[in-house]
Formats: sequence, C-alpha cells, structure tokens
Amino acid sequence: MLDALVIPPTGGQLEYAQCPYDPDDVPPIDSIRDADLPEFSASRTRASNWERGDERLDDVTLSQHLAPMQAEVMRCLDLAACYVPSDDLFGEIEMELEVTSEGRVRAASIDVSKQLQVDPVMACTRSAISQLRFPSVDGGNTFVTYAMTIE
Repeated sequence: MLDALVIPPTGGQLEYAQCPYDPDDVPPIDSIRDADLPEFSASRTRASNWERGDERLDDVTLSQHLAPMQAEVMRCLDLAACYVPSDDLFGEIEMELEVTSEGRVRAASIDVSKQLQVDPVMACTRSAISQLRFPSVDGGNTFVTYAMTIE
C-alpha cells in the first residue's frame, strides 16, 4: 500500500492556470458534477474473499498509474480559474482511494486546503479519480493515500 506520494511543485506558479473557456462560454458552476463514486471510509466494514490470493499493487505500479492525476488536477485548476482568481488556487490535495482487485476505484475521498475548497476543484478531481484504472491482482482491495502540493 502506498502510504503517501507527495508530488513536488511543477516549477511554475499557478498564474499559468487559465480558464479554458471564452468568458461568454463558461459553464454554470452548478453544472460541474462530482463522480457517482462512494466516499472512502477506512472504518467501513468490508467483505473478505478468502479464496483470493495475497497479491497487492506495489508502490511502483501505484505511482505509475497515479501519475496522470497530476495533469488531471492541473486541468481541474484551470477549470476553477473560470470562477476564482488563479492566485487563490494553491494548497494541499489529499486523496484516499480503495482500488478493487479488478483495478477499478471503488471509493474515494479528497481533502483539500481551504483555498482549494471550490466545487470545480473538488468535483473535477473526484471525477478524474473515478476514471483511474489499475492492473488486476489476485488478491484483495488496495487502500491508497495520494497527496499533492500545489504552490
């Protein structure tokens, strides 16, 4: 299980976050939908399948498959720049995922710094998480914490 992966700043400041829409074409903020993905809860009861193997996703595989999240989060920040000043878009994003043995994200939660608590960041990020795919393993579900720092 990957305890935490902190992505260092990409080197640029977020003044590069730019709304991808012309001012007249910005969609209403309430049209930005969250994924239909259950919230992750570490305390939730889970059924075990004792006939599965003990294989798990390793840190290298998790890192490779989570790497696209950095680009997706930056896309979400571009979207958020349509609604809030891009100078305000900085902070921490922490994601907790439950990945099934089939490689699909079963549940996810995100926790963001106060500055990033805007619907375009939170809903867009959860939607991107729901699209992640991992290799199948002969074992149980994998629980992942993935963190990014946006400066």
